[in-house]
Amino acid sequence: MKQAILLGLALASFLSSCTTQPALDINLLTIKYIIDALDKKGVSHIPVAHTEELEALSETLKELGDAIKRSPANKLLKDI
Repeated sequence: MKQAILLGLALASFLSSCTTQPALDINLLTIKYIIDALDKKGVSHIPVAHTEELEALSETLKELGDAIKRSPANKLLKDI
């Protein structure tokens, strides 16, 4: 989960530095979508500037991770 958080934070930093418009409707870009896209591409490191937006995203990702941990759907792989 820590890797996913770092990937999300890295993408947020990257997107904030872009001068072009995203190819997707911004209403489709969820945290999960971004994490999945980064994971699919194999992105493991993007330099991240520490900003207020980055801190807000970091807190959101932490809360999301905590919710996943508590979820009944977070089953052990051996039990699936």
